Amino acid sequence: MKTRMMALVALTFGLAALTTACGGNDCEDAADRVAAKADECGLMTTDGSSDGAEVECTEELGKAAQCQAGCFEAAPCAAFDGSDVDAALAFTECLGGC
Repeated sequence: MKTRMMALVALTFGLAALTTACGGNDCEDAADRVAAKADECGLMTTDGSSDGAEVECTEELGKAAQCQAGCFEAAPCAAFDGSDVDAALAFTECLGGC
C-alpha cells in the first residue's frame, strides 16, 4: 500500500510540476502551492523543467490545477507517506473530484 501511495504522490507531483510549464497564472499558482506543501512535508519534487512538454494553460487546466492544489493543501503530510491510510484515501477522493 505504501509503495502504491508514494507512486500516486509522485505522479501527482509530476503532473503539478508539468502545469508550471503552461504559463498561466492559475497553473503557476497551483504548482507553487503544491510545491510549498511538498516542502512542508519534506517530499522531494522537481521543477518540471526537464523533459516537460509545453502545455497551454487553458481556463479548464487552470481550474483543475487549482482544485488539485486545494487537495494537497488540505491533506495532512501523513497522507503522502502512507502512515495515515484514511487521510490518503481522502486525498485520493479529493483529487478524483477535480
